[in-house]
Amino acid sequence: MKAVFALFLSVSLLLLPATSTEAAGWSPPGAVTKIEIVRGQGLVVFGSFDNVNSCTATSGFWVKYDHPQYDEIYALMLTAMTSGLRVQPYLGGCEAIGWHAGSWNIVDPNGAVYLLP
Repeated sequence: MKAVFALFLSVSLLLLPATSTEAAGWSPPGAVTKIEIVRGQGLVVFGSFDNVNSCTATSGFWVKYDHPQYDEIYALMLTAMTSGLRVQPYLGGCEAIGWHAGSWNIVDPNGAVYLLP
């Protein structure tokens, strides 16, 4: 009977959806210091942004190429960098980038980015 219960418990735990401990949120406004286009995958924005999701990479955030507003966000980051304005991203979690090691804060399709003086 104990073996049947253990098997039932093991299978039940495998069927539960994976949960994340990441807590999406706003980074305080920061300056864009560098933008990297990552081999057809998206762009990394480097600067003074908080690691709101406790990702392993702490120096910026990630926008995937398939983000529905990729072009707009890229233009906004270029504007911020060339004009000295700050940006404030809403970071939805952590995600690995193939070219870079570790996980990065990501602006996902449910996120947003402010351009601030």
